[in-house]
Amino acid sequence: MKIRGWIMLLAAVMLAAPAAAEDAPSEWKRLEGGAAFKGFRCWLYEAAEGIISGNVPMYAGPELPPAGSGLFVTLRLRGRVRGCYGSFYPSGSTDKVIREYLHGALRCDPRYEPLKLEELSDSEIIITVAESPVPVRDISSVNIKTSGVVFQEASGISTVYVPAEIKTHEYLEKISPRTGACSIYTFRAFTLIIKKRKEEL
Repeated sequence: MKIRGWIMLLAAVMLAAPAAAEDAPSEWKRLEGGAAFKGFRCWLYEAAEGIISGNVPMYAGPELPPAGSGLFVTLRLRGRVRGCYGSFYPSGSTDKVIREYLHGALRCDPRYEPLKLEELSDSEIIITVAESPVPVRDISSVNIKTSGVVFQEASGISTVYVPAEIKTHEYLEKISPRTGACSIYTFRAFTLIIKKRKEEL
């Protein structure tokens, strides 16, 4: 698996996901509006701080909804993406998956300089819960506010962009592969944008 933006997807990824996985976005919506959300937000930023400082908390994360057909963690600082990592059909408990992908976004995305500890409080941590990818012919038909895009090249390498990374349709055209055959897929996604509150600083 390559790091976010450059994630290796096997052909099996495109198979239909279990119904329970497809229900995951609605469960995450309930978390966002529920009493458990504050605890999740605090745990997430504590985990990020631990990853950056090298003192990763060992306690388990809160009980979370299923990861769905795909889960991605994106970092954004003052409107600019600073890292993204994830995959389709993740395995393991959701808190472990998020911790792994948070580490990847913070330290393993080669496109960006790793986020510094002093930048964390001003950064958004974005959780994208994806449904299964489906083929699309016209990239301009994708609703970039609610859907992501997968470019699958003939070599087998696939590049995934979640909604938080996509600025405009023109941007998609610009970043699409220019050489060789390329299949395009789209996936609907629930995007949870998490910010650290002032009283938690």
